[in-house]
Amino acid sequence: MFIYSMVWSIGACLSPDARIKFEDLLRKLSGRHLPNSTLFDNFYDFNGVSPNWIVWDKLVTDYIPPIDGKFS
Repeated sequence: MFIYSMVWSIGACLSPDARIKFEDLLRKLSGRHLPNSTLFDNFYDFNGVSPNWIVWDKLVTDYIPPIDGKFS
């Protein structure tokens, strides 16, 4: 949870190039198993049966706009 919090509290404010350097630093300092994909593309599910990193794409469904094109 701490690493996830660091990614989105400090890392969210960084430029894309700085995010890469920041992620490399977190990976070196953490000493933990982290996902192979970028941490910014993952969510840490600490409420699941087995706490683990999950790719955002598995959590977010595709948006299908209303047929009439109206929004609420």
